[in-house]
Amino acid sequence: MGSVNVTESGRECLFWRSYSDDTEGDLLSPDPTGMPPINTTKEHFFLNQNSVIHHNYCRNPYRRERPWCFVSDNVVQWEYCYIPMCTDHIPPACKLTELGGEYVGRRNVTMMGRPCLPWRSTDQTDFSTFPDSHDVNADHNFCRNNWIPGSRVAPWCFIEAGSSSKWEYCAVGFCERRVEVGAVGHVYPECRLSEKGIEYVGRQNETATGKACLKWENVLFNQSLWDLTHPYFIIDYYDLKNSINMDNYCRNFGRWKRPWCLVSDYTSWEYCDIPFCHDPNPPECKLSRPGGEYVGKLNMTISGYPCKPWLSMCPGDIEFCKDLHIGFADELDGPSECQLDRTGKEYIGTKNKTKKGFQCQPWLSNSPNSQLIAIDYHDKDLYDGEKLQRGYMYTNAWTFPDDLYPQHNYCRNPNGDEAVWCYKASGEGRDYCEVPECP
Repeated sequence: MGSVNVTESGRECLFWRSYSDDTEGDLLSPDPTGMPPINTTKEHFFLNQNSVIHHNYCRNPYRRERPWCFVSDNVVQWEYCYIPMCTDHIPPACKLTELGGEYVGRRNVTMMGRPCLPWRSTDQTDFSTFPDSHDVNADHNFCRNNWIPGSRVAPWCFIEAGSSSKWEYCAVGFCERRVEVGAVGHVYPECRLSEKGIEYVGRQNETATGKACLKWENVLFNQSLWDLTHPYFIIDYYDLKNSINMDNYCRNFGRWKRPWCLVSDYTSWEYCDIPFCHDPNPPECKLSRPGGEYVGKLNMTISGYPCKPWLSMCPGDIEFCKDLHIGFADELDGPSECQLDRTGKEYIGTKNKTKKGFQCQPWLSNSPNSQLIAIDYHDKDLYDGEKLQRGYMYTNAWTFPDDLYPQHNYCRNPNGDEAVWCYKASGEGRDYCEVPECP
């Protein structure tokens, strides 16, 4: 996912969606509107199934010997790029994009702690879209996201489910992302808090080139817009209905590169120049009654229940999951790997090693440290619906910010201690974990 855009001979790379060549699959036909028709078959070769996000950077969509790009030469047509080998051979444990099609990390358990099945033991037979396709052997069971846009929104894997298999999302968070700080005076909502600006609900109604934006009110009935934008611009009635002061203001419906709007009789669109906010921290309040624009960090309900990660609900809740890629005002992430306060009472990340390097013991295990109590299934007051395996229950299961399950061995602070901690999986006693505070 690098940004080298020059070939070995020094030629500048062409944009992947601005070169038409029948032998390579007609990636795009140039269109003055800025949104050429999409060849979904050929988009399949790009990470995240989207050539647009790769701009004119060197890539290897057809699995050639190494990264390459098209050049402006009718004879040569394309050339290889010089991309040096990484000196650190340990893959990053985070993703760069929301879909995570580029992720090559080693996580092999789901958000719910269930082990991933090796990909070759499942019904899947095509691994050409894996970023590490040549390494998918009989043991490869790492979380990946190689499906078409809209069907999977983050890295996932298959899991055992009796005589069959099903899938779950994995807890893969974003790599550290630096949000540009805008000039003094740029205050939300008349600025964006993120690169894509999905949360933007300001009143800018002019494009970066000075063209007036058209009203959104007829967008659902405009077939030409659908033809121009499908499948990457997902225009949904929910987005339009719940947007603040929709009118003809710049918005990022469809989660594109940044806020945009319609121009020229609803047959084309352009990006808007929306500045970054001086304070990149999202406000802890909503601007509309539905609150569809809210991107704050509140993670507890009115009744005091801790919120579950959104991705942990899939694929179980079919109605919720089918539109997961269009309903949020920000990008879906794994659990935050930082704590909101000094004690980490609300921390639900996946750290499972202590400061001293000890692996954590699962909270629902009694070995080597005894932490469970036996329960009598006939005593309803003690049982209270929290039945666990083998007739045991964690003494204070209700004090955890998330659900306990057999494999759960992540650092937590259920007793209000000075920091998150866990019992040691090797030897007696417990130890504190080192989790940084969120910025």
